[in-house]
This record gives sequence, C-alpha cells and structure tokens, in this order.
Amino acid sequence: MKKILLLTGLVLISCLNSIAQGTQSSPSKEETQQWISQKILQFGLDLKDTKHTYKLTFMDDFLIIDHTTTMISVNGNSGLHAIKMIPIKKIQSIYFSEKTSSYWLTIALKNNEAAISVTYDGLPKKMYSSTDFILSKSIDSDNMKDRLSKALNHLVELYGGTPTKEVF
Repeated sequence: MKKILLLTGLVLISCLNSIAQGTQSSPSKEETQQWISQKILQFGLDLKDTKHTYKLTFMDDFLIIDHTTTMISVNGNSGLHAIKMIPIKKIQSIYFSEKTSSYWLTIALKNNEAAISVTYDGLPKKMYSSTDFILSKSIDSDNMKDRLSKALNHLVELYGGTPTKEVF
C-alpha cells in the first residue's frame, strides 16, 4: 500500500511540474520593449572619436528612436541628431553586419516600403525602407546579437507582424 501511495504521489508531482512548465508565458510587450531599449542603450558605439547614443520609446504601433551621433576631435565636438519612427508591424528583417570597429544592426521593412520617418536636426522629414543601429563590438558577449534579434522578432510578432526569420 505504501508503494502505491508513493508511486501515486510521484506521478502527481510529475504531472503538476509538467503543467507548471507548460504555462510559462513569453515576455510581454512591455517587458520586451524595456529589454530591447536597455540593450540598445548599453551597446551603443562609444569610441575615442565617435559616439552613437540611442533612446528608444514606443508609442502606438511605432518604435521611436532618438539617435545622437557625436564626433569628438581636438577642434571640438560636433554632432548630428535624428528622430526615427518605425512602424513595428511592418518590420520584415533584422540582421547584423560586422564593420571594422562596430556592428550595424539593420531593420528593414516589408517590400522595401519607405515607411520609416527620419528627421535630422529639424530638417524636412525623409522616408526610408531601412535603418541602422551602430553598436559596439562588445555585443558579442553572452550571445547578445542573437538574443537581440530574437527579442526584436518577438516584438514584431506581439504587434501582429510576421518577420522573416533566418532558418540557419
């Protein structure tokens, strides 16, 4: 009788554990947005002569990027400021390109649609089909490039889009 009760208890614990693991949910929209914002800010390029700083916010169905580029020289600093608005649901591909001293994270829209609004330092708005984040090589740590790509793809799905994911 003790063996039957012990076996029944073990089966019950195993079933409850399986149910609990099966009910774990993926990160919410807000959690995903916050994580992406933190990582983009953390890995913005910061070299001796150039700095790229990104502040991300989310409004309605748009990712809004406040991007500041600062060039540092012995003659003084100069910079460029841009506000970019990306319709999240229209994002199709997210990929990294390695450059000499950085990685470029490119976000491209479906059908090359020019729906990314960019305003540079108050100049008239221009429309583009893709945009880049210039990030530090330190993003190689902790498999961060893959994790960031997955998080961005997850965000697109949370907004009802269907990003193209690399099979390999």
